Amino acid sequence: MGPIPQVYRMNERNFAHTSTTLISTQETLPLRKKILKPFLTEAECINPGDDLQSTFHFACKVDSKIVSIATFLAEPHPCLPQALHPYRLRGMASDTDLGPRQGYGSRVLQEGIEYLQTHQQCDAIWCNAREQAFGFYEKMGFQFFGELFDIKDIGPHKVMYKILNPR
Repeated sequence: MGPIPQVYRMNERNFAHTSTTLISTQETLPLRKKILKPFLTEAECINPGDDLQSTFHFACKVDSKIVSIATFLAEPHPCLPQALHPYRLRGMASDTDLGPRQGYGSRVLQEGIEYLQTHQQCDAIWCNAREQAFGFYEKMGFQFFGELFDIKDIGPHKVMYKILNPR
């Protein structure tokens, strides 16, 4: 594996003034707190594994403002025993101040997956999806695994996954 680029920009795909960039854990925290865990402090929004060398944080930015984030951790799941290089998607959020369905979440997810396929030979992605995000993940090609479960203070979730072809 070669060095990880400081900035990873993909094709602009009709998103004027936007870029998808690798960011630090600290840069994810304001949006994690605002959207995912408003009942916690920013420091409490740090997840186990956030600072591992194998973890990648992506942001979609409009001009220089972070509008969507996604974190990918090298982590297996029992629903994917055949996966050689699985990654977990965690802490995905889009800023609601911009209005719903602007496409920034789709962009950061797709471009994060493309990066992992190309640079980490990732062959599967999984996540604990919030119930209100099921439709989004289904549109992105994810499938359900297992039963609905509740995460305290957050709500109902299901494991969802997507099998990939490493590049």
